[in-house]
Amino acid sequence: MTLKKIGKMSTKTQISTELSESISNVLGKNVKILYKSLIRMESRGDKNDNRVLVVTAFRLFITTTKVPTRVDNGFHLMEIEALESKKANHLSITLIHEHKPVSILIGEEGSSEGVINVIHALAAAFDDLFPGVAVEDIISKVNLPFQIQPVTGTRKHSTCGDFSNQYAAMCDLCQTPFRAEVAWDIDTIYLAHDIRMLHLKDFDHLDQRDLIPLLIALQHNTWFTGVCGDGVRPGGEAWEALCRVVRCAAPPPQNLSWRGSGLRHDHAARLGHALLRARTAPAMHTVDFSQNHIEDKGAISILSGLANNPCGLRSISLSQCGLTGKTVVQLAAILNDNLCHLNTLSHLDLSHNNLKDDVHNLYNFLAQPNVLTHLNLTNTETTLENMWGALLRGCAARLSSLLVGRNPWSAVRRPKDPPPSFRQFFTACLALTNLDFSYCKMPPDALKSLLLGLACNESAAGVQLNLSGVLSSSQVAHVLESCIHGVRCLQSLDLSDNSMEFELSGIVRAIGKNHSITHLSLSKLTGKRAYAPPLVQALVHVLQEPDTALMSLDLSDCKLKGDLYGLLNALGGARRLRTLDIGGNLAGDAGARLLAKALQCNCTLHTLYIDRNAFSLQGLSDIATALRRSVSVRRVEFPGCDAAAGGRGASERVATLWRELHERLASNSIPTQSHTLRAMSLERAWSGGEAAAALAAQAAAALPPPPLPAALERAASHVHQILHQYLQVLPAGFLEAYQLDGQPASSVWYSVTSGESTPVLLECGSNEVSRCKSTDNVGLKTSTTPPPSRSSDNVNTMEGVEACVGGSIVGITPGAALTSSLLRDHPLTPEGTEA
Repeated sequence: MTLKKIGKMSTKTQISTELSESISNVLGKNVKILYKSLIRMESRGDKNDNRVLVVTAFRLFITTTKVPTRVDNGFHLMEIEALESKKANHLSITLIHEHKPVSILIGEEGSSEGVINVIHALAAAFDDLFPGVAVEDIISKVNLPFQIQPVTGTRKHSTCGDFSNQYAAMCDLCQTPFRAEVAWDIDTIYLAHDIRMLHLKDFDHLDQRDLIPLLIALQHNTWFTGVCGDGVRPGGEAWEALCRVVRCAAPPPQNLSWRGSGLRHDHAARLGHALLRARTAPAMHTVDFSQNHIEDKGAISILSGLANNPCGLRSISLSQCGLTGKTVVQLAAILNDNLCHLNTLSHLDLSHNNLKDDVHNLYNFLAQPNVLTHLNLTNTETTLENMWGALLRGCAARLSSLLVGRNPWSAVRRPKDPPPSFRQFFTACLALTNLDFSYCKMPPDALKSLLLGLACNESAAGVQLNLSGVLSSSQVAHVLESCIHGVRCLQSLDLSDNSMEFELSGIVRAIGKNHSITHLSLSKLTGKRAYAPPLVQALVHVLQEPDTALMSLDLSDCKLKGDLYGLLNALGGARRLRTLDIGGNLAGDAGARLLAKALQCNCTLHTLYIDRNAFSLQGLSDIATALRRSVSVRRVEFPGCDAAAGGRGASERVATLWRELHERLASNSIPTQSHTLRAMSLERAWSGGEAAAALAAQAAAALPPPPLPAALERAASHVHQILHQYLQVLPAGFLEAYQLDGQPASSVWYSVTSGESTPVLLECGSNEVSRCKSTDNVGLKTSTTPPPSRSSDNVNTMEGVEACVGGSIVGITPGAALTSSLLRDHPLTPEGTEA
């Protein structure tokens, strides 16, 4: 049924044209009238007064029948709490916060046509406002002698469930100004990104009063599924509006997130009360009140309101809420009483609360087969050695993230051997990807059981293991060094905030033997600087191994200073490293120059973090200039701290540096033929030496222009064949060049990335072939003591050094870089011989 048909069935023909014009004038020309009809208002006794009932888009008005007319009464559609009919032509409208209902008579005695028309006009108005929502879901009490027929409204609905019109209606209800920018943001940004959570942080620049209609507009909106108020401190009226949405919404909200919003237990209690009084059963499956001091009283109130959720909870986050074991007892009772939670709850975060061993009440739920994928009990004072039996029985199949850091291992001073279920869990878990034992002072046997359990796991892969601050003794370090190479399911290992005294160099070399670990974090290392050189040497050894798997290295905030130079100097030969974080090491401009040279030789590094290294603007400019010759770097964190410290009074230089940095990175973001050829030249130079680089350079010069992709592919294939033939005969020439009087030479090798010599690698035994793939200055040294660094910014310089490249000794002057342009004096034929 449409509103046009309702108008034909009404008694509006009894309203004169003059009266209609008077009603339009008193309501305003901008108010769209949907329906009007003559009625009789019941007053004192049996007296009835003639009036006109007018239905508009947002409100109902009752006016007089005299001209000029006036408005006797008016109320918003959302203020209607009940619709009742005691007899055929009678209608009673009860309003919220008013005890006496509005009682009217429509039409003739015994005829219900007038009441039906008014009800259908109201249904059409509600359909205009909340498309697809039944009147019975909007008005809490409807008691009529007939069924309300579906009625189509008069307007075309906008995007996001017609939110803009609903927001305008609620602004009319709250008597607040309509903010066009709010409607534009919803209709444009939220629609384009398919955002189904209303983020109040997007509108926190408005007054608190402006948030009230924004929240109430969600009451019957079918687009949004919840509210995110993270970081927004709600006022009393705004929080009451949220409670009204929870209590009256149809459909009910499914997600509610208020992280770090300054909520107290009284806020949580009011919300819990609204959940208990909800018109429909709460369907909220995700709640997040982390970082709010709601205490046990508030948390128990919210959980009690969600206890009757027929669909079950999916995610509960109550981190850092000032909770104790009382909340855990209540939560365990709710989860165990409703068995559907075993098939729904996937995320549970109770971290940073003083739960102690009261978490045992939760073990009955965890011990049953469930679908939990994320469990966070970080810093809850929970004894770790007691939980593994429950996890093994119920969580081994699906649990992917287990965070139990900053908890004691045992309640006694001298812990017993770890329970068998501890190792069995890590052997049996099928989906584990994130494991956090940071700052857990585990005994050596416990760490050994953990590593051996993971080593025996044939199902898990890509595991990220956090052992920050775990190395408390040399025994624990020895266990890690002995077992880590065999844990093939690890992808990332975090050893941050450990002391360098505990043989970290040996641990790093053991990690290098593990061909599954691609990310290693060694940030915030402590200990004396005397322990730094062996660690850096071990890192260089691992990075330059031809079969290394390490692709990401984090050395931030270690304050290595000059000890970092060895790593920077060997960076050019790190042929698999893609991400490097060296921020916070105070390397100075000398480190900046070494890094600049390394960036011109490295052909794999994509991401670089360099801030807090005491780089001056000159050092940063050197790095920015070096990026012009880089073939791989895509992203460099702008060094804001160093630029701010060195750019005082030179803001224009900082702006220029920022612009140049991004322009050069942008050129690398779209690989071109030139980038590909330079990367191939560098790669062949590291692997095959001078002659191979010359071959690549000659092949690059002979290539056709870019518009000929087929010719390019043929030329690339020809280059590959030439290089392959050359590398076939390379080992024989390599061994012949280094055979001294028929005996293998014992020497010390050093890798550099510039024309100056800086020791960084390892000692080669009498039968070892050096893995050093440096570009120059790799000489034979009889002394086993590494010489001092000779970078371009040191006081020591060299007149010339000899480098062994491609099986021959070639003299290289200081500052020379190994590029194809350097080798133009030694052109080679395709057969690999000198022209």
